[in-house]
Amino acid sequence: MPVDDRTRLELHRQLETSIGRKSADALMAHLPPVTWDQVATKDDLSATRVLLRADLDAMAGDLRAEIKASEAGMRAMEAGIRGDMKAMETGIRSDVETGIRSVETNMQTLATQLRAEMQVSTADLRSEVHDQNSRQLRWIVTFMAGWSTLLLAAVQLMP
Repeated sequence: MPVDDRTRLELHRQLETSIGRKSADALMAHLPPVTWDQVATKDDLSATRVLLRADLDAMAGDLRAEIKASEAGMRAMEAGIRGDMKAMETGIRSDVETGIRSVETNMQTLATQLRAEMQVSTADLRSEVHDQNSRQLRWIVTFMAGWSTLLLAAVQLMP
């Protein structure tokens, strides 16, 4: 017969009338709250422990396999990343070298242009100095000729 709360309460009341309240409470506290077929025995606990240990061992094995697979995947990713980084390094070196060559070429071109401009400017300056010197020399010669003429005229007018 299944033991439910009503049956337990009725048993407790009968025990109170026969042995007293404290003794009835103590005796009821020692009875299982469920039927005896639901009470776990040491054998039940031992079997559960064995099953639990087997489950844990299986899960540990699975976990180890997953970790090894993850490690292999991470190693493959690492190798791929290293390869990518090496390729990027090679590309960057090539770009830097190309950039340096381009700057060198531009600097040589600018230096050549600057030399040409300086040569033109120097030639223009020489021409301008030459023209100024020529004008000054003509002016001096004209001035000297005028003074010479005046001095000769003055000498001739002298008694």
